[in-house]
Amino acid sequence: MHPLTQEGLVELTPGKGARVRVLSPREVKEVYEVRALIEGEAAARAAERCSEEGVRHLEEALAELEGADPADYAAQIAADERFHAMLVAASGNRVLEQVFHDLDAALALTRQFSRDLNQSPETRAQHRGIVAAIRAGDAAAARAAAEAHVEAFKATVARRIREAAWT
Repeated sequence: MHPLTQEGLVELTPGKGARVRVLSPREVKEVYEVRALIEGEAAARAAERCSEEGVRHLEEALAELEGADPADYAAQIAADERFHAMLVAASGNRVLEQVFHDLDAALALTRQFSRDLNQSPETRAQHRGIVAAIRAGDAAAARAAAEAHVEAFKATVARRIREAAWT
């Protein structure tokens, strides 16, 4: 079996070939619910455990994301993935980090529906709010900020997938 098929990114249909799989709105909801739990917990743990150096690294990753060329989607996605991976790593929980990375294949299927979100003022404010709460050592605020960020993406991606199904 091809690795892309094993990862759930491509569907093979006998006599028709291969196509990139699209998540259903229900699958989007479920994936983002789990992501909100993971990132919320990671942000809370990071607020409690992250060193000054770790916070600076998060701020640098955020600056890189905000500085990404809005026309260079690949650079935006790479910077966003680095920021979120660093956020989860800052939790100091390797199991949480592994579960987060295990969601990558499912999240990759949603990226086409969130192309313009990484550079939006709302997303930038959400990212800044997460980092600010971690810097302040406020676990509850960090959890809430991370969960709200993921929930906002979930709603937009699910809506866009439903709209694409109707076109």
